[in-house]
Amino acid sequence: MSSLPTPALTNREIDVIWLLSDGATNDQIALALGISPETVQQHVKRIRDKLGAQTRAHAIARALHDGILDESAGRRDVFVHQAIRDEAGEVVDSRLVYFTPNAAEDHPDLRKHQGQPMSSWYPNYAESDIFRSVVRALQGDGETFIDSAIIEVPWAPGYKAIGRGKPVGNDRVFLIADEYPQPEGFTEPPQ
Repeated sequence: MSSLPTPALTNREIDVIWLLSDGATNDQIALALGISPETVQQHVKRIRDKLGAQTRAHAIARALHDGILDESAGRRDVFVHQAIRDEAGEVVDSRLVYFTPNAAEDHPDLRKHQGQPMSSWYPNYAESDIFRSVVRALQGDGETFIDSAIIEVPWAPGYKAIGRGKPVGNDRVFLIADEYPQPEGFTEPPQ
């Protein structure tokens, strides 16, 4: 029995299935991508149709099997930042509009700051690796990940993540933490 080739997913559908693999709801995906929940439903239906999947979980399994998602999908920390621009159109700040459940467990304070300008709770945000990664991703071609960046966060001294950024439209950027190389002797600060 021969298998038929899988129709290609659009970049937006790949963004949606990435978030689906993370367990995001339609409302969370809509917020993360700056689209309506109804549009998310349409994307999910097209993804399921293209992959020949009965359910969302089946679509994720097919996407993994077909190499659309890699085996670490759903296990990485994903953060979606929305750019805040000044009157001249320059990116001056961002707000965290979505983050994975893993990130919320690792950094419980994120929930109380979700949606707020990063500079309102992150000292010197404009000089941070995270801000530079958001700006670099927005300056990219809109489809490919920027090179890896080492990201340090002030709320966990010594914590580092190596990640990538990818613009996903509507002035939003996926920041994906791929590795967590911690210095010898590093321990998470008490919560």
